[in-house]
Amino acid sequence: MLLEREKRPGRLEEMKAQDMMLEQVLDLHESLAALAAMMFGDAGREPQTADAREAPAPAGPADKIPSAA
Repeated sequence: MLLEREKRPGRLEEMKAQDMMLEQVLDLHESLAALAAMMFGDAGREPQTADAREAPAPAGPADKIPSAA
């Protein structure tokens, strides 16, 4: 049954149309992610990868207090 569907006329055009729709959905997803990042203050932040999550946290104000030694 699947093989018959693949061979029918116009299938290539249908697949191209589906591919274009998928690209539009992916573009929309990227745009919405960028909008959400701007709205919630994460603009310009790189997406985290497994390596970034395992990296040590950057030095904060508490790390800059001179010790009493």
